[in-house]
Amino acid sequence: MVDHALLVIEELCDVDSRQVYDEDNKGWKAVSNAIKGRLVADDDQFSLSLCLLAQRSPEKVCHIYVLPVQDAGDFFFMRSDHFPFSR
Repeated sequence: MVDHALLVIEELCDVDSRQVYDEDNKGWKAVSNAIKGRLVADDDQFSLSLCLLAQRSPEKVCHIYVLPVQDAGDFFFMRSDHFPFSR
């Protein structure tokens, strides 16, 4: 098991087809619950950090990443050109 992991969920979609972060759906919780007890401690709220990303796109896809939290800086640096705030 990883001592401290980062779960990154990135949804690309248009406004009408959003599903992962919809206020009524909360589908992202299923992902974090699925890895608890397998990759990180089951009931330890400090073992798993969560980052939810969304971009408007005609492509409808969801990317899920799980990585050691100490690699978060490298992860976001390598993907910095993917986000609108970096353009």
